[in-house]
Amino acid sequence: MRNVVWIASYPKSGNTWLRFVVAHLVNPKIASSADVDEIVPDIHSGIRPLDLSGEGDFYLKTHLKFGTDMPLRRMASAVVYILRNPLDVLVSNLNYRRLLLGAQAASPAGADRLQGYVDDFIRLGGDPEWIRQGMGTWNENVGSWLGGAMPLRRHLVRYEEMRERPDQIIAGIAAFLKLRASRATIATIVAKTSFAAMRRLENQEIARRKRGLFADPQLQWSHAQGLRFMSQGRVGAHRDVLSREQLEAALAAFGPQMRQLGYLAPEPAGRSASGDVSRAARQAPALP
Repeated sequence: MRNVVWIASYPKSGNTWLRFVVAHLVNPKIASSADVDEIVPDIHSGIRPLDLSGEGDFYLKTHLKFGTDMPLRRMASAVVYILRNPLDVLVSNLNYRRLLLGAQAASPAGADRLQGYVDDFIRLGGDPEWIRQGMGTWNENVGSWLGGAMPLRRHLVRYEEMRERPDQIIAGIAAFLKLRASRATIATIVAKTSFAAMRRLENQEIARRKRGLFADPQLQWSHAQGLRFMSQGRVGAHRDVLSREQLEAALAAFGPQMRQLGYLAPEPAGRSASGDVSRAARQAPALP
C-alpha cells in the first residue's frame, strides 16, 4: 500500500494553489486542472481503491481536522499544511459563497445571506458548512494539524510567504517531499502556478467547458458575471471588507491563535485583545 501525504488546510487558505505546485513537482508537463486533480485528488470528492495500490507516496487533498477518526490515518506518513491569515480566509470564503450562490446572490434573500455571512463566520469561528462537514472552526483545524502532538512528518507553508518568495517556498516543499527540482524547474513552476497563470487557466477551461477543477455547469451564471474560483488572492484583502466592528470581533475570536502563529504582535501588558494586524507572517516563530 502507498504512503498518504496529506495536502491539508482550512478551506480557502490556498490548498488549490498548493495542489498545483505539488502536481507540477511530480509532473512538469501538467497542462490542465484535471491533470492536477489526477495527481493530487481531493478526498472530499472520493478516491479510487486503485489510487491506494502500489508503492510510493500518494498525495491527497483534505480540509478535515486531524484526529483519531481521520480517514486513511494508518496509511498517512506526512502532511504539507498551508496556513493563511484567518481574516483573509474569511474574505476568500465569502467570495466563494458568492460564486456558489449564483443568480441567488442577486436576489434580496441572497444579498441578505451574504451580508450576514461575515458575522456568522466570526461568531461560529468558521464557515457554518465547513463546520458541519467535519472541518471544524479555523482555530480547531489549524490547532489539530499544527499542534505539538502531530505524529506525522509535517511541513508548514505560509500563504503569505508563498506570495512573497514562491521560489524559496517551492524549493522547501520539494525538499520535504524528496522530489528533485532544479532552479530552472522551480522557476518554471513559479511562472505556471502564479495567480495570474492560474486565473488564465481557469478562464480558458470555463470558456472551453473543459473538465477539471474550474469549469462547473452549475456555476455558469456566476461565470458569466465574471465570478471566479481564483478570485483575488491578495494578502490583506480583509482590510477592504471588514468594518471596524467586525475586525474587532474577528480579533477577539481568532486573536490568541493569530498571535501564537505570528499574525499579530505580542499583546503588551495591560492592553486589550483588539489590535492591529501589524506583524507579517514571515516574522512568526517556527512551529514544531
